[in-house]
Amino acid sequence: MKVCQPFFGCQSNGNSFKTVLECRQKCQDVKRAEANVSRYELSQLCNATYTPNLKIDIEKCDKEKMCKNNYVCLNSTCCPKKEYVCSLQFDSGKEVEENKHEGRYAYNQAAKQCFRFSYFRSQGNFNNFRTCKDAVDYCKTN
Repeated sequence: MKVCQPFFGCQSNGNSFKTVLECRQKCQDVKRAEANVSRYELSQLCNATYTPNLKIDIEKCDKEKMCKNNYVCLNSTCCPKKEYVCSLQFDSGKEVEENKHEGRYAYNQAAKQCFRFSYFRSQGNFNNFRTCKDAVDYCKTN
């Protein structure tokens, strides 16, 4: 959301501040990597083998700047948790005129195996691997 807002709940975390000024001072220093990063850059930072073509910001993290739900801080980067990645339903992405589809693999937790799907090389989600072996090797350790 990127806006300092009042917190009225219980059990606050490292993202709760006593004043708006404190929130703004802390959060303006949060560095974001350039949007629309290489799909390979995120998978390298996160020690992963997924390769979706997603337009996302790489969120940086540390002891004081926590990651959002379903993400964990690894190599100072908010990376999607394996459980989250492997639980996602496959997503073929968005068809773009100049992009042909290509075969990719997604992991199915219920069946504990991968399956092939057509990926249109734009958007989709993290449950997107080049090979069945990559999908199984990444997800089987859940």
